[in-house]
Order: sequence, then structure tokens, then C-alpha cells
Amino acid sequence: MDKNKSTPNVKDISKEPDLVIDMPEKESENINNFNQGIEKSLKPIISDKNFPISILKDKLSSLEAIVKFLRENRKYSYKEIATLLKRNSKTLAVSYAVAKTKKPEKFSKYVCASKSRIPLFIFNEKLSILEAIITYLKSENMSYSEIARFINKDPRTVWTVCKRAEKRMEEKSENTSLKENSESNNSKNDR
Repeated sequence: MDKNKSTPNVKDISKEPDLVIDMPEKESENINNFNQGIEKSLKPIISDKNFPISILKDKLSSLEAIVKFLRENRKYSYKEIATLLKRNSKTLAVSYAVAKTKKPEKFSKYVCASKSRIPLFIFNEKLSILEAIITYLKSENMSYSEIARFINKDPRTVWTVCKRAEKRMEEKSENTSLKENSESNNSKNDR
């Protein structure tokens, strides 16, 4: 083949925003049924204090995805995000910078229009971001495999994270009860 001849014009479909891919009807139906089942199982939350679960399917970590969404799509400051996620604002600024390098473009309006949402009140200092998300989804009666497909993680990872979160919560409740007993004993001794 002559090097001077150009290759036929091939359209780069990766840059097409509204690209629709034809897939076998049965496979398309299975995906739609799965998504509808998930959307029914999660309670719809009408509030500005939530985020679409679909942002977690991206190549970003959970924290990066949430910070990027709240920063770019909701226009929250780092201080507001820090209050909602119960994290340090400097940590969030670093996470956002990393997220911008991994995914420079905003989340699409289709991702943001997802009906399945996770409330921001689930986050606390005791659990990691991923632990809080998985614990919440598990509390919504989702199986480990459903959660894994929904957040683009391996089911074994989801199971491990869920068990670690349960252990942390048990430790927290044990520490709280020990502290209460100690305070109770100290107040009795003071009398």
C-alpha cells in the first residue's frame, strides 16, 4: 500500500454526544429491566442535597466523582461540600484537582438526570465515602451484585467494604456504650 494514500475517512464516534448503539433486543430489554428495578428500589429524593448514583460508574473514585459533581454541576464551594461530606476542605480540593485531570469534562445532563439518587446525609466521619454509599445501598435492600453493577465495582469488593463498614459501626457503638458506662460510674463515684 502506498504511504501517500490516505486511509478512508473514518468517523470518530467517541466524540458523538448522542450516539445510540444498536444492541440485540433481548440484551437491551435486560438492561432496561435491571435499571427499572434499581430505580424502583431506591426511594426518590427530591432535594438539592443528593447526587445521581450514575456518576459512580465513571473512572473516578467515589470521592472524586461526588466532589466533581457538587463543584461543577451544583456550584458548591469546598466549604459547603466539606460540611455535607464531613471531610476536610483541603482534601476535597486535592480530590477535585485529581478528578479534573482524569475527567476534564463535566458530567453529562443524561447522567445528572438519573432518577436514582443517593442523599448526602449518609456521610459521616466514621465511614469512608465508599463504605457510606455501599451501606446505604445495602440498607435499601440491594444485593451485593446489584450494588457492584450499579457502582462499577467487583461484587467481592462491595462485600468486603460492606463488612468493614459493619465492623466500624459495631466498634463505634461499643465505644459509645463503654464511654457511657464509664461516665455513669464516674458520676456515681462523685456522689
